[in-house]
Amino acid sequence: MSTPHDILRTALNSIAPYYPGKFPQESGAPTWPAIRGTIVSRQNDPDQCGGGLLTSDTVRVQIDVCAVTYTAVEGIMSSVVTALDALTNPQVLREPGGFDAWDAEAKVHRMSADFLILQSTPI
Repeated sequence: MSTPHDILRTALNSIAPYYPGKFPQESGAPTWPAIRGTIVSRQNDPDQCGGGLLTSDTVRVQIDVCAVTYTAVEGIMSSVVTALDALTNPQVLREPGGFDAWDAEAKVHRMSADFLILQSTPI
């Protein structure tokens, strides 16, 4: 079974490099643009196949897009939303809200949005 990060990497890696949890910094500053996914919460709902498995959790993930220009961040986030909206198995829904900010330390623009990955089959 695919993990939430596998699902996101497959859907988003063609837009910009996707990293689970953190941007790589072991060999210096990350290369921009880049996308980071952070699992914020998991909820296990009963489904047609039972329950209790990590592969059937509803997962809320925060997607952060970073790029050198604000225009690039907007375009990449738009592509992220389009790519995730197109998924049907599992379905991915955008949560209300999100934010954008300037990261003074990394010297990049950042835009964030939350999504729900619905891995279960509702009863």
